[in-house]
Amino acid sequence: MQESCHAAPLVSCYNLVMNMRRLCLFLALVCLALPAMAAVQYDGDMRIVRVKLVVDEEFKQFHLDGENYAKAIISSASDILEKLGKVRLVVSEAGDWKSPNDATGALDMVTALQEQVSLGDADMVIGFTAQWPSTREIALRRVEGGIASIFERYALIREPQGGRECFVESVIHEIGHAFGLQHVKDDGSFMRPATSPNPIFTLDQVNTDVLQITRAVDLAKGMDDLSDEKLDKLTALYQKLASAFPEGDGPPYALSLISKRKLDEALAKAKAAVEKSPDDVSARRNLAALSLQAGDYAGSESGYREITRKLPDDADARNGLGLALLHQGKVQHAAQELQEAVRLKPEDAAVHANLANALRAMGQFDRAISEYREAMRISPDVFEAHANLASILGRQGKMDEAAQEYQKAISINPNQGAVRCDYGVVLLSMGRLEEATQEFQAAIRLDPDLSAAHNNLALIFRSQGKIEEAMLHFREAIRSAPGNVSARLDLGMLLMNTGKLQEAAKEFKSGLAASPESPAAADLHNSLGIVFAMQGKMEEAMQEFREAIRLRPDFPIAHNGLGIIYAQRGQIDDAMKEFQEAIRIKPDFAPSHGGLAMAYYTKKQYADAWKEAHLCLKYGGKLDPEFRKALTEEMPEPSEQ
Repeated sequence: MQESCHAAPLVSCYNLVMNMRRLCLFLALVCLALPAMAAVQYDGDMRIVRVKLVVDEEFKQFHLDGENYAKAIISSASDILEKLGKVRLVVSEAGDWKSPNDATGALDMVTALQEQVSLGDADMVIGFTAQWPSTREIALRRVEGGIASIFERYALIREPQGGRECFVESVIHEIGHAFGLQHVKDDGSFMRPATSPNPIFTLDQVNTDVLQITRAVDLAKGMDDLSDEKLDKLTALYQKLASAFPEGDGPPYALSLISKRKLDEALAKAKAAVEKSPDDVSARRNLAALSLQAGDYAGSESGYREITRKLPDDADARNGLGLALLHQGKVQHAAQELQEAVRLKPEDAAVHANLANALRAMGQFDRAISEYREAMRISPDVFEAHANLASILGRQGKMDEAAQEYQKAISINPNQGAVRCDYGVVLLSMGRLEEATQEFQAAIRLDPDLSAAHNNLALIFRSQGKIEEAMLHFREAIRSAPGNVSARLDLGMLLMNTGKLQEAAKEFKSGLAASPESPAAADLHNSLGIVFAMQGKMEEAMQEFREAIRLRPDFPIAHNGLGIIYAQRGQIDDAMKEFQEAIRIKPDFAPSHGGLAMAYYTKKQYADAWKEAHLCLKYGGKLDPEFRKALTEEMPEPSEQ
């Protein structure tokens, strides 16, 4: 089953969307770092970064003097950073760590590094490993030579394949990330996204300007160590980097951290202002708007209700109240407030789009379409209006129109993975397989944890006979969403068809444990029954087929499976009942016609056996040559009626 993953954000909140997974990781690292609270050290005007260096077992096997080799790499990296940014790396402590052999990527490995190695008095930990990319990374084309993020205090460095100088470039690249530097397209900068056999030890101008600000940051405090003036300068630099390299996810993440820092400060000031002047409408409006941005929807609702009580014709307050209600799932009340906002402010595109979102949530699709179109009439470049309109049109089967709207949305903002995924679903339904594949791959590049995109890409690879690639993406779909029962079923079927019966059974059982009453539960029980039958576990197989039939009485495949087992046990009458029931449900179900033919043969009803045999062939089935020969010996094959 193709999966849709679109959930376009509300118009007024779109610019506040964050990569929550990375944000949570950042916050967790800050919390881990707090006990050390190492003060920033300088040698003259040279920033000193105290490094706790650890190497894994694989690295020491690769380099006989692993620890000293790693120290030499750090020293060479320090020489370059000193010249370019007045940052000196000093190894204050060295030791070992154990990298996980079952890691699926660099993020898993850096998580293990954080769990195993404490910071102590160091500014940051650098972990070296010689474990190179997993099959998953290669297939997903997301091979990372290292990993670090803005103001994080842990960096992972993998043994590069290009020699010592490439190793040094990897170190300065990841140290750069730790100090807020971002990827650039400039091949003359060591902040280019990927290394090559020709290492680079120069830095582009924008990242140089970033480093001039961030080199003074206490990594234990992160953003909190920057003044408002420096934050404003960083914002301008990150916006420039985002514009020059729109496919990069680093600048948006960095900007989200700055926005969060500023939002927290603004919220504190707004609350103080309301406490000081409870009757000040402008203060309440500011607090309600900031609460909405921060996700305090109940607080925002309370604030906007107080404003509308005093100013019932305030369109902005009605709009804000509608959004706060919509975020809380109070859809009908949200629609009422947003309709009033539209009446008061009919030429505001955002208000029309927000009302459309509420109507869409209520299932009033025709009215929602009308509001989206009105929003686009007022302002043609409202991304969410195009994306959400496309979603409704796709639901209504108007694929050509949906595709056009998705194209418009993506031309406005190409970096929303969920929208790229949904566009891929539309393209797939239109038979445009290659384009759909490209959209699903783009969605995964933008959001590697988008389960639906992995699932849909796996379905395409399966249809193309690319079984290994299909399995990998089904596994990714499950990793991203363990409750994705459809992906577990499809993965299990592939494993079963390739003879990996134990692994297949594990997936089917996991799917049932995750959702025992889901629409796919009958399929899971039936598939598990087939696995047990293939393993010779007939009692277990019969139990699974019966459970599948209990959940879905009109399930011909399960009836057929149960019939086969009855036939093998010599319970021919019971087998015939199951085959006949399967045929009653699906008259052209060839396997049950074939099974019924063999049952009639056993009962020496040869004319009936030939009748069912011909029906089996008519509906695309096959007859066992030995069975056909035996039946012919008992009764010459009659001509088909």
